[in-house]
Amino acid sequence: MLKKKLLDLGLGTVMALSLLLVSIAASAFSGDATDNAFAALLSMPGAQPAEGFWDFPKPDDLPAANETALIAYLAKQQKTGADFNAYRHEGTLLHHAIRAGQDRTAIWLLAHGADPLKTLQSGTETAVALSVSYKRDKVSKVLGSVYGLRAPVVHSAPPEAPVDAARIASLSFASPSDDKLAREYMRKLAISATSHDPKPEQLAASEAALAGWNALAARLKPEIYARIVDDDQALGDLVLMNSRSATALDNALAGVPEPVLQRHANAALRGLAQRAWVQFPHDASESPHYGVSPELWRALWRHLPKPMDYAEWPALAGRIQPELWDELFASGYANHDADAALQCLPSDMDADSFKAAWPLMQKRFGNAREAVPRTILSPFRLIGLQHPACYAAKDTETRDKLLFLASQGIPRPIRGIDRRRLGDSAKVLLPAMNPFIDDTPAGRPRLVDANVNCRFELSDVLYRELLNNTVVKNAADGTMSVRIETVQLVEIPGDADCGLLVGGSSQIEGYVSGAVDTFTGPELNPAPSCPDPSDWYEVWHERGGKVERLNTDLGGEDNVPRLIPVKDTVTGRRYYLHDGEQNGKCHGGRRLPFTFEWKQSPQGLALMKNTASPDLEDALYAQCTFDQKTNVHCDGLPAMNVPAEPSTELNRNSAFNDMDLQAFFKVFRKTQFDEYQAAVQALDRPRLQQFKTEGVPGPWTAQAIKSLAGSALPLADKRRRIAWLFADHAQLARALDGEVLESLAGWLPREDWGPVWGVVASDREAYHYGLAYLRANVAEKKNNEALACDIDHAQGLMCGETWGVDR
Repeated sequence: MLKKKLLDLGLGTVMALSLLLVSIAASAFSGDATDNAFAALLSMPGAQPAEGFWDFPKPDDLPAANETALIAYLAKQQKTGADFNAYRHEGTLLHHAIRAGQDRTAIWLLAHGADPLKTLQSGTETAVALSVSYKRDKVSKVLGSVYGLRAPVVHSAPPEAPVDAARIASLSFASPSDDKLAREYMRKLAISATSHDPKPEQLAASEAALAGWNALAARLKPEIYARIVDDDQALGDLVLMNSRSATALDNALAGVPEPVLQRHANAALRGLAQRAWVQFPHDASESPHYGVSPELWRALWRHLPKPMDYAEWPALAGRIQPELWDELFASGYANHDADAALQCLPSDMDADSFKAAWPLMQKRFGNAREAVPRTILSPFRLIGLQHPACYAAKDTETRDKLLFLASQGIPRPIRGIDRRRLGDSAKVLLPAMNPFIDDTPAGRPRLVDANVNCRFELSDVLYRELLNNTVVKNAADGTMSVRIETVQLVEIPGDADCGLLVGGSSQIEGYVSGAVDTFTGPELNPAPSCPDPSDWYEVWHERGGKVERLNTDLGGEDNVPRLIPVKDTVTGRRYYLHDGEQNGKCHGGRRLPFTFEWKQSPQGLALMKNTASPDLEDALYAQCTFDQKTNVHCDGLPAMNVPAEPSTELNRNSAFNDMDLQAFFKVFRKTQFDEYQAAVQALDRPRLQQFKTEGVPGPWTAQAIKSLAGSALPLADKRRRIAWLFADHAQLARALDGEVLESLAGWLPREDWGPVWGVVASDREAYHYGLAYLRANVAEKKNNEALACDIDHAQGLMCGETWGVDR
């Protein structure tokens, strides 16, 4: 049985289905003659895929490889019923003829019923656009003269002259546009100067270009040069251009008038700070590598006004040489917080570098004695939000740093260290770590479970909204939409009615990785090793007969939320904890639960992550440890310590945990669900029409379809019920999934499948896996070859065809 649940279709697709189904269901795929026509055309020279392969059965009477024979063969197939407007591999016969350079064939197809207005199946290009892009002038001429179809004339501006040294040298600098060109050239020089590990010839070319610029700048009148560099980007680029040599930077900044430096001091700092980084070699005997030399920093500090503003670079101390810290602070740097200023530097450093820097750390960072050991041990601690989470150095380096700190009388017991995470490193590390580990009982827990004090009824308003607006957009910029898959009841301060947390992770029109078939041939879309999380959520709340959408920054963790209500026994404040588990290769760190709290935002009340409460995080460290079963175990919070397992006995209280949307519908509309199933079984048309008016969740229709498969009703009666359900094309699109397809395959006659193929053809990617499984099952049973061909056609293939990137 198919276990894979396929994606529901988006609303835009559903709205477009009615028109699509009319044409598709009417012809219901014409079968062998159409396949033969495509097989003949796609066997011609130039018609094969650019990459990969299309492997299709070839008819015995395949024509010779020339257009005269091909046209005669296509005429023969048309007489036996070939559909010249059917799709295979995203295109019609006309589209593929144009792509393959079969101009005579394309013109003949136009004269014999091929529709020039049809677009590629998953695109917008018509025959006109394809003729232009593939430079098929003969076809374009016919489309224009016979059908009045011409590509819009695009008057492209002549290409601009390149922004190079010769062009800059020719400028008179009598207009702002000349200054702009000079700045563009500076940008190019800055980029070339910062390329990573340039080849000798690239380095030589960059140095020569910089020398040319310096010669030009020296010839300019001072007021013109001052005007060019009196710009944030230009001054930042000037610093970057000269960031290979302290002498060059010193000379460049000396040529900038002091008022200009004062106006753009932050940009000049940015030019150098963005190159600041440090790397500690795996071999501790080698010296650390810094992106910016001390001499460069000193050259910058000599010329910029003091105090400098480092607000944009709070962690700069952790990216420059410790011996420069005194000068850094003297220039205006004021971040004395070791966590924020150093970040992971103490963990990354080899032991000798750390020992040498320790006196300076204590001198410049007031909380170094507390923060630095915590940073070094952070790779073995649950991840929090208040302090850096770092990678570990070599075991011996970490051990030596801890032993050194212990010799300095530094040990401050730290909670959240998990000895079990040491693995094979325990023998080396544990003796040095033990003085820093605080695993004493924490006493009375500060955070305890709390009850949700609100009531909920699924009103008609919310019900319709969930049925008709099943999308949540990324609140940050609105560019990404996800389908609503889960819901959870949450308490809203000051309101007796619960809100509904809705969201999911299935992107609408998201990136599709793996092998995909396209108009030009199979392609392999790379699968990101660390894909960005795609989940987003909102809180819906009914007010005055309308649904109010409240923001939340829950999401981006690639994990269905499980929000646990808790109470702070010290402050009395209420929070929600999210267990913090992150999925995926790049999100595997075990972490403390995230803490969410209702706050006022510019858009109104919002459920937001609490990021500014060290006391609250310390309380979580005191209560929570890593647990193999629940990932994180928190004393005093039994609700969080129960593994999140799906329950077979769902009820209304189940909605106070995360709940599948369709299960939610079934629980809160159980009476309607049962009545709908009964109405389908009885073919009670008036009641079914009433349900249609009110709205029906897609899975209810899916269940009704699957129930008919096992029904004792006569075949004719089952077909009448299927016909009624299939008549609502949009509802069928909401209901169709792999299990529904499999349930139909065992009994539904071929002539009744037309609406299904229409839905599938509207979004083949969404049904790709379900169709593939169904095709394999049908092929294995060898009892329905006609249905197997229809499945191939629905996937845009010829009957019996396979395709792939590699054979």
